[in-house]
Amino acid sequence: MTESGAESGIAVRTKFFALGFLLYFFRPKIHVDDGYAIDQPWGTYFFPVPPGRHTVRCYVPYLFYRTMGDNSVSVDVAPGQVVDVQWRAPWLVFLKGKFIVGGPRPFTAADTAAALTPPTNTMPAGWFPDPHRRHELRYWNGSAWTDDVSDGGATAKDAM
Repeated sequence: MTESGAESGIAVRTKFFALGFLLYFFRPKIHVDDGYAIDQPWGTYFFPVPPGRHTVRCYVPYLFYRTMGDNSVSVDVAPGQVVDVQWRAPWLVFLKGKFIVGGPRPFTAADTAAALTPPTNTMPAGWFPDPHRRHELRYWNGSAWTDDVSDGGATAKDAM
């Protein structure tokens, strides 16, 4: 829960041009507020965030290009709202990816389900947004969520 009692977040969808089918074999990277990133297959991912302004950055490591299509966009998230963001990989490796930001929509139960889905087993261990929404971040050990949490940079144990 956010301070106002309303859930909010950003749903990021990654796509590529159909003729760029080789990109299917490379995983896009999504950063939200430079605090955490995911390295997952192409698709839609939900990031629970507090209301306010947030920065979304996307790119894909492709062959000799570490950050192909690197681009970022700032979005404003209101309490109880979800902002849909779509990033499309460029058709030439030296161009920026294109962002399309959808208007805010109400937070739904589907967003809650998406946020509570843990990363896949290919996801490396690290700090990610707390799927239980009791803290800012929670530690993913590579196969399960732990009771290690962080708020404002201070770590603690959560008595789930």
